[in-house]
Amino acid sequence: MNLFSLPLCLSLFLLLGMGSSSSLHAEMFYKEKARGWYWYEVLPIPQPPKKEKDKEKDKDKKSSSVSVTSSPAEKMKSYRAELENRLTKAWVEPTAKNVKAYQEMQKDMMDRSQLFSEAWVRNVFQDSKLDYSLIAPVNQGAIHVKLDLEKKRTKQIIQNLSESYGLFFFYSSSCAYCHKFAPIVKSFADSYGWKVLAISLDGGKIEEFPQSIPDNGLGQQWNIQALPSLYAVNPETEHVIQVAHGMTSIDEMESRILTLAEPQ
Repeated sequence: MNLFSLPLCLSLFLLLGMGSSSSLHAEMFYKEKARGWYWYEVLPIPQPPKKEKDKEKDKDKKSSSVSVTSSPAEKMKSYRAELENRLTKAWVEPTAKNVKAYQEMQKDMMDRSQLFSEAWVRNVFQDSKLDYSLIAPVNQGAIHVKLDLEKKRTKQIIQNLSESYGLFFFYSSSCAYCHKFAPIVKSFADSYGWKVLAISLDGGKIEEFPQSIPDNGLGQQWNIQALPSLYAVNPETEHVIQVAHGMTSIDEMESRILTLAEPQ
């Protein structure tokens, strides 16, 4: 073999080797043709293995994402805390930014209150059971009607009680308050048809009740400590209502009788 034939043989050997490797690569490409063009394939970036602390952080993130939906009470608590925090920060550091942050949240609170108030009124207008003004009217005309009805009811109840109750009026002829209170007791008794038994603790008389009787020990038995004193007594049930303890008005007497008598 001459010197010219040796390089030629080497060249042919190299060409044959390249052809076999390229055909092998082509064969592998066609077998994996579903992967696409191999020169455009994006390979995943290898990640370092996670440590135990990182795994715990991932668990905490997942658990926190589950508890994102808080209850209305918790939302209200957080809202108040944030509002108070902004106010405190604006007061301690009254910069334009801090004051504006509080003003914005305060305006949001006022807007929410306005929406709540409007929803409240709409519900009242649409459902009469929610309208408290039907029980406690605010209209002047309705207020007078309500007061008239209450007076009629009060009068009817106290008149009915006069059938089973009588008034015991304890006084002293030397008591100035007793002389002033006696006309009030008489007016009350005449208005509701009650009978009055006037009892004098000192044996003296009083103008409005000339047929009064002296005390026979009942005042001490009932522990009368203030004059004048007025009691409503049911002789059959022995139920006693203290109507007045000292000088008082007819309205107060009516209120006390209704309060103490109705449960009976």
